[in-house]
Amino acid sequence: MAFRLLSPEADVGAADTSGLSKDQRLFREAPSATANSNPGGILRMETDRSRIRQATRSDTRRIWEFIERAYPETFRWMIPDRWEWLYLRNPRWWGGENLLPIWIAEKQGGIVGQIAAIAAEFIVGGRRVSGVWGVDLIVLPECRGEGLGRRLIEAVTEASPLYAAVEMSLTTKRIYDRLQYIPLNPIKVYFQAIHPDGGSISDLVAKAAGRRSWMKAFHRMLSALPFSYSAAAGVLRGALTVRRALCRRGGRPEGLRIEEVATFDSWLDPLMQRLEGEIGNHMRRDAAYFDWRYRQNPFMKYRIFAVSRESDIVGFSILRRSEPEEQNFGFLVDFLFPPAQPDVLAAILHHASEHFRGRVAFLQCSYPTGRHEEIFRRCGFFPVRESIPYAYAGEESLRSLLAGSRDRWHITRGDSDWDQIYPVVQGRTA
Repeated sequence: MAFRLLSPEADVGAADTSGLSKDQRLFREAPSATANSNPGGILRMETDRSRIRQATRSDTRRIWEFIERAYPETFRWMIPDRWEWLYLRNPRWWGGENLLPIWIAEKQGGIVGQIAAIAAEFIVGGRRVSGVWGVDLIVLPECRGEGLGRRLIEAVTEASPLYAAVEMSLTTKRIYDRLQYIPLNPIKVYFQAIHPDGGSISDLVAKAAGRRSWMKAFHRMLSALPFSYSAAAGVLRGALTVRRALCRRGGRPEGLRIEEVATFDSWLDPLMQRLEGEIGNHMRRDAAYFDWRYRQNPFMKYRIFAVSRESDIVGFSILRRSEPEEQNFGFLVDFLFPPAQPDVLAAILHHASEHFRGRVAFLQCSYPTGRHEEIFRRCGFFPVRESIPYAYAGEESLRSLLAGSRDRWHITRGDSDWDQIYPVVQGRTA
């Protein structure tokens, strides 16, 4: 498969540290017992069998070839357009022009593993911190069991003041637990039935089963019965009709207006300045970052809505309908509201339901456990599973802040790369 480079490959010379903070420059330039000296100042962790290093632009083609090998079912959605957007155009990246936010494991001259990082800014205990979301950790099957995954994660956390991750494999979660990274408040994944069919219900039950053997057996039994899930879908659609009628009778939150907007330019930054101290720890949201994240995305089409009370914008929501390669879902990807005004959350949830009515099987969103769960329930959302985020900081004072505020995080599907295309391959979601 031929790939197109966004820009000419740069030679591996002296690493560009102009965009780094003083602490980050000192880290890169200082000698280390675990880092071999090299002309680029790039962290390299070596053993007799393999080495871990931060990639440069000259590694781009080799990384794409590795991704094609490591993700045979989904690589076409990962490279080259999404990869270039996610890692080369991110306005938060602090590593300079030549260094990539990707760390690779090499053996005998070939790439056998990688971890990528999405640069972001975080607000932790009122303090603004540069950091990354760790994503796309993968090691080729023939090299697993050698500790490469752990070493890749450690390389990123050593290079970044703050490291966070959400929505990961069970294997990655075990590594974080062994490294004693800080588990944060679990994030509930909520579903609302909009216009379900038999296939979508079957897939939802299979996902909800997880590792529960009894539920998996129940799913297999129902799947073997003719029309079982189709009949369930018919009953559920009838129940939904009754529920919507009751909801209309009960009314929607009053005094709020939700309107679609084209950009983030004039309103998001003032809104975040007002809410920043109220929503706890979070990834910093501003117009420049959101413009890159949602309006410049090469694959996915987002719709942006502002919530107003009288003349003031008090919240927002970002919606996406699944792409043709995915299951027919609607996503409430990102949303924000004043914690003391739960009617704004109710308005956002009702609006999302109405927006997707009759067009998708299910509506999905994510929100921290223990917050406004009654509102989600009243608006017809039910939790299917939980995802546990992790965080780590090398600086002791920041690590203490993380440990002391682990239940005060605002995380949605819009954080990290959680919202991406999950294509249906051979009848299942890849």
